[in-house]
Amino acid sequence: MGQSSHFRYHIGQKVHSTARKKDICITELMLETLPVMRGVLIQVALRKETITYKQLSVALDRRYYPYQGVLGDALDVLSEDCIDHDERSLAALVVRGDTSEVGYAFLGDAAAEREVCYQHWAKELGA
Repeated sequence: MGQSSHFRYHIGQKVHSTARKKDICITELMLETLPVMRGVLIQVALRKETITYKQLSVALDRRYYPYQGVLGDALDVLSEDCIDHDERSLAALVVRGDTSEVGYAFLGDAAAEREVCYQHWAKELGA
């Protein structure tokens, strides 16, 4: 699978996660999955909804399982990419199935971030 032109990452690159204060290494799997994840979450934003970690895992053909923390790494990289592109964090749309709240590492007001994210993508894509 090719890399989306949106992402400027390469295999082995370290991306610093502001939320979890750690470096995350870009793997081949992550590089292939990030464009798919971004597309799924943009669709969620256009519907003004949220998606659970488990639903996102299924949408990603279970490339990442929601219970192993590695989905969080991919979401952190996606968040950093959103920040780099002056976009709101798409990770605000991903919630726990048991609480309907974002994961522990999310920084900021998730509800407010979601609203801005919904508005951004509606405007960006003319929806």
